[in-house]
Amino acid sequence: MNDTLKLATWFVSAIRHRKWTGADYGGTHMAHAKKLLRLYKLEEIQGCCLALVKQPERFDGWEHGWELKYMVTILKGEPPYITQWITPPSPPPIYEVRAYDLWVQNWGKKAIRLGLWDGNYPCVDEPYRLSAEALQIILR
Repeated sequence: MNDTLKLATWFVSAIRHRKWTGADYGGTHMAHAKKLLRLYKLEEIQGCCLALVKQPERFDGWEHGWELKYMVTILKGEPPYITQWITPPSPPPIYEVRAYDLWVQNWGKKAIRLGLWDGNYPCVDEPYRLSAEALQIILR
């Protein structure tokens, strides 16, 4: 199965919650999948769509309760929702221990790769913080 068909069938079943039909092969979801795959990776598109449904508060301009009807919706917003999804958010203050550690786990590797974070993790020796070994595994 090619990526276009994989993305379109995933969107119809996982986001729209209906069965794929023969009419869908030439439909809107296939066209949108083809267009989006020229610009972004499959995982990025799927992640953004899932986040719009399950974590709407993460996106500027997306209201809770809005229904995601078309994949190209991820190109809307200011900045576009897909850009908001791909770009790591700013790290929380270091004194918010749990939030900071969660940010490191979720975004640290990507933030380093994009040059948005230097990888400096203060207070690594404290018993309630991430250990040096755990940090090494996360950021690999």
